[in-house]
Amino acid sequence: MHDLIQDMGKWIVQKGKHLGERSRLWNVEDFKEVMDNNMGTTAVEAIWFTCFGKLSFSKEAMKNMQSLRILSIRNYRWGYLSDSKDGSIEYLSNNLCWFVWPHYPWKIDLSHSKSLKRTPDFKGMPNLEYLNLQDCMSLEEVQHSLKYCGKLIELNLEDCKSLERFPYVNVESLESLNLKYCSSLKKFPEIDGRMKQGTARKIMTSRSGIRELPLYFLDHQPHLIELDLDGITNLASLPSSICKSKGLVKLHVSNWSKLESLPEEIGDLENLEELHASNTLISRPPSSIVRLNKLISLSFGQHRSEDSVFFVFPQVNEGLLSLKSLDLIYCNIKDGGLPEDIGSLSSLKKLYLKGNNFEHLPRSISKLGALEYLDLSDCKRLT
Repeated sequence: MHDLIQDMGKWIVQKGKHLGERSRLWNVEDFKEVMDNNMGTTAVEAIWFTCFGKLSFSKEAMKNMQSLRILSIRNYRWGYLSDSKDGSIEYLSNNLCWFVWPHYPWKIDLSHSKSLKRTPDFKGMPNLEYLNLQDCMSLEEVQHSLKYCGKLIELNLEDCKSLERFPYVNVESLESLNLKYCSSLKKFPEIDGRMKQGTARKIMTSRSGIRELPLYFLDHQPHLIELDLDGITNLASLPSSICKSKGLVKLHVSNWSKLESLPEEIGDLENLEELHASNTLISRPPSSIVRLNKLISLSFGQHRSEDSVFFVFPQVNEGLLSLKSLDLIYCNIKDGGLPEDIGSLSSLKKLYLKGNNFEHLPRSISKLGALEYLDLSDCKRLT
């Protein structure tokens, strides 16, 4: 189209009309004003512009554009904002027949879809970033084509209790994978790609039916930050390859009914701040655990039981410099089970020793200068 004809058309559209009453918006500043002031009307039929900055979307303004047929946005410095809670564009016209937006960060929320049994094919969604399938109670299969979604940031499958087949997931951009309470899922998905360094990375499988951990995955994910594996019931040991994830900050392995030990290399997790291993069969934590000088919270506490094994905590050796909370309730600790140098835990504020079987406490416990709370309830043999 000749420039003069194009300019004439624009002049005709603009003449004597407020922004929201124009049939076409091709100027990004005009578009922003329409969004900021909720000026969208049924007169708007086409939005077409190129943008080099962030965009802002208003649900009400978009909802009023019921005649919108064309939406073409080329954003070369991508970013957008929205007035919705999750940042998504909540409304598009039912009359929309032309949609062009390269690099649009697709979000799909199918949570609580009670009748959904199988996800759609993801091959045509390379820009998918957020997929929420939480509480899809009938979901049995996640399509294998999800491995082509290299921009996927968050995948939530929590409470998909019927899920049995989840063959692949791409972790190149993944920040959060939630498989909590997927009780029918027995196998961790095959991994495509390698996690990039940067934002927080979370893998959550607590109370799922997963029977084995992907050792090849743990070997090659040094930037993993949070690993929540609570409730795995049939593994007796934690793979030592987990200790190669040097960036790990949180490790939860509570409620492993057969877990008897932690890897000897656990002390290599130099950035670990939380280690929760409650309600397991662990009786002797590895001595290297005291090298975890960034550790803040440590738990080996048990449910009340007469059958628990005799627990022995290693000598502190002036380690665990940041530890503030230590939970050893109902661990069947007898005399000698607490380290004689427990008083060197200089940052310890809370010490939970409820329900143990020692008669005496180490003398150095009086040197815990930062201690604010000490629970010795139900220690019936203490004199």
